[in-house]
Amino acid sequence: MGLSGGASRHRAIGRAAKVGALPAARAVRGRPPDTSTNLKHSACRREANGEGALFSRSGSTGVEGGSAWRLYCLCDGHAGSAASDYVRAHLWPALRPLLPDGRLPDTDSEDFRKFAEDTRSAVIEAFRRIHDSYISELAATESGAFVTLALLHGWFLTVANVGDADAVLDTGTDAILATFDHTLETNEVERCRLARAGVLLARLSACLTRPAGEGEEGVGPLRCWPGGLRVARSVGDVAAGEHVLPYPHIFQVDLPKSGARLLMGSRGLWDLIHWEDAAHSVRRTPVQGAASRAVALAMLENNWPKNKDITALVLDILPPDGASFPKAVKAKLKRESLKSRRGLRSCRDRVCHWMGCKITIRADATWRCDDYKILASVDGWIAMRATLEGRTSEERRRTSGTGDRCSVSPSAFGRLGAELRAKGTFRGA
Repeated sequence: MGLSGGASRHRAIGRAAKVGALPAARAVRGRPPDTSTNLKHSACRREANGEGALFSRSGSTGVEGGSAWRLYCLCDGHAGSAASDYVRAHLWPALRPLLPDGRLPDTDSEDFRKFAEDTRSAVIEAFRRIHDSYISELAATESGAFVTLALLHGWFLTVANVGDADAVLDTGTDAILATFDHTLETNEVERCRLARAGVLLARLSACLTRPAGEGEEGVGPLRCWPGGLRVARSVGDVAAGEHVLPYPHIFQVDLPKSGARLLMGSRGLWDLIHWEDAAHSVRRTPVQGAASRAVALAMLENNWPKNKDITALVLDILPPDGASFPKAVKAKLKRESLKSRRGLRSCRDRVCHWMGCKITIRADATWRCDDYKILASVDGWIAMRATLEGRTSEERRRTSGTGDRCSVSPSAFGRLGAELRAKGTFRGA
């Protein structure tokens, strides 16, 4: 099922759609997880250049009785729409066969840890595959795309991104940035990585056609050359060279069973509003109008800029009987208040116990439904490098008896990754 949105000169228009129930998981030790979740979303797009894409896909892994998954993806394109269109057409076919099969294991089990690990591996490999196939099929194009996806299996959420299209997870009480911004201007780690690889980092020259020379002040954000890209990760961007990587940052979380909301946005949105402010501003808004409200508020605070490509997606993950996220938030805040009062009662009870009084307090098991657990926040490049270098070092030890560390170039990772995937030995860290 595809996602779409619209825009006009005067106002941003969002669209909401309710999607079918997906399998969910509940951490109950000693028995399989329960089903299911209720997913609702809305999308809003205000296009200046028409280079982005927004879509959703769903289905099993293709094996009989295999896992049911739901994918939501935002592509922020540049230098044309070719890369965004390619990701929309090829990401799900590349990813679906790689995802783990079977029911979601008990979240306290070793099987669940492996399930999450295999999911990370699948996402990393899918990004690499579509990047490599895009370069081989459309080498003459200059287009690229910053990609952010949300992958759901019940209450198990995986968020992956390359570039600067952020996603914010709102639990109703906490707002959590689920992505990692690969913009060179603000990301020292990526600047150092590219500098060590010998990549030129410079701003645009005053003539806007080349990098600023030594001693020249330059204009605009910091960029890497060749290509002049302002981020260190993307899909496509053939001219940027092999050191601009397609390997995503990956965030995984076991969501609170009382419900959560994910807000995904393109760079155009986050240039206008801080991610935390955006999450708080739409927390009490029903999903049908949440995406358009986030865009409208961002534009209102910045005098309605006309030259911005702005895309927003709001996804509510609710229990089967959950009416709306705002109602879930209200219930959570009430439980938080009760928990605080219970803490005061506990102090009173200890005093009463010391004085010989007998008071019985019943624990409210429903409070546990608000708990969530962050499972991973890892760099896909580091995960793959560690895996491949470990494999290469092991092979070197077997052949030469030495355990020396072996460095693997980015261009070698595609070949080695495919080989390890074929042999079933590739795992994310």
